[in-house]
Amino acid sequence: MTASSREDEYYSHGRKAARSTVTELIIHVIDKDRYYDVHLGRSSMKVLQKTFIILAFLILFTQTMWIGYTLWFEPRGSVFDKYNDPKRAEINNTQSLDELSRRYDEAHKKVEVAKQEREKLTEGKSYTNELETEPYKSENMLSYAIRDWEDKNKEIHTLRFYGGISFCLILLGTFLFKKGYKWYGLTMLITAYSEIIIWVYPSTLSGSTYAFEHLMINKIIFSTVSLILLLVITQTLQFFGENNQ
Repeated sequence: MTASSREDEYYSHGRKAARSTVTELIIHVIDKDRYYDVHLGRSSMKVLQKTFIILAFLILFTQTMWIGYTLWFEPRGSVFDKYNDPKRAEINNTQSLDELSRRYDEAHKKVEVAKQEREKLTEGKSYTNELETEPYKSENMLSYAIRDWEDKNKEIHTLRFYGGISFCLILLGTFLFKKGYKWYGLTMLITAYSEIIIWVYPSTLSGSTYAFEHLMINKIIFSTVSLILLLVITQTLQFFGENNQ
């Protein structure tokens, strides 16, 4: 073997060794990336699951207790109640929107009659504030009570609409999570509970007592059902299980 042949063979072995080393290095890097993708991905999923469950339970439980306190235990009386207009208290305690509407019709007819009589008054008659005299005062209070009742009915309708969508997302998210599409499923669960938390936020007592209580009862029902579903989801999907990956 000539010197040139030995040199070629030497460089050939060197290139093969270099290619083998590079190949091993590439495989090592790929395997390392796969390790981090799999294990860090699973770790991130576990952390997000537990964070979601803890925060959702904390907020929903607190809101449910708040709604219950406002609905059944919060004091509503005041020493100033004796100075309030008895008619306003009577209107606020009306038990149906139909009853308010009937009373408003009667008050409105009286107002129309009063307006016609006012037009017949002499120009020298002193000015009086209509909203402080009957029947204008009763009509105005009834009008406010009807608008307040209708606003609360709209809020109940909105609560039921978004609550229904949220419950559908909970079912779909749970199904996807069980089928292995965990990021999609968890995203839907977080979206659903975010909607529920927003719409069951406790309201402040104002206007009609019965309309307010009807609204709060709807909210506490949605909030309680959502809490129960959250516990069921936690157990079914094993969010706190050691084998959950």
